[in-house]
Amino acid sequence: MYLFWKTSEKGRLNISRDGLRNFANHRLPDGYKCRDISLDADESEIMAVVTLPQTRNSIEMAMVEENLKEGFTSLGFRSKFAWAEVSRDEHSCLSMSWGKNPWIWGGIVATIAAMYLLGPVGILWVLIFGAAGYLISRFCLVPDKSKFIKDLKERFWR
Repeated sequence: MYLFWKTSEKGRLNISRDGLRNFANHRLPDGYKCRDISLDADESEIMAVVTLPQTRNSIEMAMVEENLKEGFTSLGFRSKFAWAEVSRDEHSCLSMSWGKNPWIWGGIVATIAAMYLLGPVGILWVLIFGAAGYLISRFCLVPDKSKFIKDLKERFWR
């Protein structure tokens, strides 16, 4: 997901939330993890949610915060942090975001049923029509259709 940052006469500048989160995670010691990043309303301050390890101390937390502030300052942002504790059961399969999503579990069951009922050839046809439906809908929704076609040609006909 991209976060809106600034607008100039040349257009909008968006920043990757995953990129900022990865940047923060590379600066964190083992046990700490950046779970979420958002931009403040004034678009120059980052709010980062950082999880704490089971064993921690306030000196280490202050060092981690200072290290992250330094990193975000080098990118041109001010920063604020929220600390979150990780519960013991948070690492289980069902507690992950995809494990709590009923659409994922429905998709898994539908895939198993498709393999049983359709066989390999039937699944191949379903995948072909699914890809065609995706490409057609993507083509209809993209504003610059010529660029989309050019990108497809470059990707598949090198």
